[in-house]
Amino acid sequence: MVGSQQVNRGRAIEHRFGFGAGTRFIVGIAVAGFSAAGWGAEWSVQPAVGVSVGRESNPLLTTATHESSTVTWVTPSMRIQGRTELSEIDLGLVLTYKDYSTDQVEDADQQILSLNSFTQTSERTRLGLVGEFRRDNLRETVNTGTSASSGGDADVGLQQANVTRDRRNLRPTWTQALSEKNSVQFAYEITHVGFDNAASTGLVDFTDQNLALGFSHSINPRDSFTIGTNVSRYRASAIDNATDTTRLLVGFARAFSETSRGSISVGASKTKEDIAGTVNHASGFVLEATAKEISETMELDGTISHDVSPSGSGRSIQSDQLRMRLLRSISPTLRFALRATLLRNKVLEGSDASVDRRYYEVEPALEYQWTSQWSMRTGFAYRYQKFDADPNSANSNVVFVGVAYNWQRLFFGR
Repeated sequence: MVGSQQVNRGRAIEHRFGFGAGTRFIVGIAVAGFSAAGWGAEWSVQPAVGVSVGRESNPLLTTATHESSTVTWVTPSMRIQGRTELSEIDLGLVLTYKDYSTDQVEDADQQILSLNSFTQTSERTRLGLVGEFRRDNLRETVNTGTSASSGGDADVGLQQANVTRDRRNLRPTWTQALSEKNSVQFAYEITHVGFDNAASTGLVDFTDQNLALGFSHSINPRDSFTIGTNVSRYRASAIDNATDTTRLLVGFARAFSETSRGSISVGASKTKEDIAGTVNHASGFVLEATAKEISETMELDGTISHDVSPSGSGRSIQSDQLRMRLLRSISPTLRFALRATLLRNKVLEGSDASVDRRYYEVEPALEYQWTSQWSMRTGFAYRYQKFDADPNSANSNVVFVGVAYNWQRLFFGR
């Protein structure tokens, strides 16, 4: 009996903290990334922890009667980096635990493990591997502080119930230089999403795969031209829904300076959608524009896109997205931070009351570097959501203050 209780307790812990399949995925991408970076690398490790307190007006972002709540969240994190002359690996771990004072909102814990690596196997060949394991809910974006992108996540804000999502994403790439000015890239991406506690929510597990081939031509040291095609395959097998999309894009990229660059790609898409045996065909345009800058005084990472995106609603959807992250130094110890996410989602054909919506998140903040290791942060976060079929909209705001401690970076290897 005692042994049975211990097994059940272990299974409960595994379920709560995303062990099991999630751990196997994490270990898999970590091993692949470490192999790509090589064991002869110089490594660095930097742990950190942050604690914040705020007062949120509408934590569940509901149009019904609701209570405000004091929310406290703790965010430990760790970043591991390795580098050789021919390879790099960047591994990040972010854990977040949120405690709400009201009984209307359940406490939540979320985990993200991300991997970004590459290795130069020869003078002309480069292999890359990007992966992410994300165990979270759909209430709001989990801010890792490293990128504006969330993998094109179109489901943020979709469900305010205490639903747990496991999102696994892996993207290997192979880039081959054909000459000094021309190169080709082959990429494969797979995303699997599963939900717990999703009964009566309409959320459905799905798998999305994407196969892409691109060609790049360097016009001059700053400008390049790209053309590419990709095919994506969405499957929600539990309800027998499937979507296949083919895209053709042309693009232009420019390095404005040594620290800033931008790109834009436009094209067309054709989609075949099979919803429970009913087949629809749709055509549309595709757009993606990016801007990045990393300098001593500013960090900017922004994306605007219009594309067909996978969704936990049980079908692929048309999603317009704007994602931005900005850090701007005001003085040597003070900087301004801004994070924003804007979504406009619709089904490909017709309408769906559970899908067609607008969702916004905006978070301006001030960050004060008190010492080399201690920092303080205060800001305001605003969320808004409006479903097309609902005459009412919901919004929430929270004013927060927090402190963070960053340990000194540890170096080892070589």
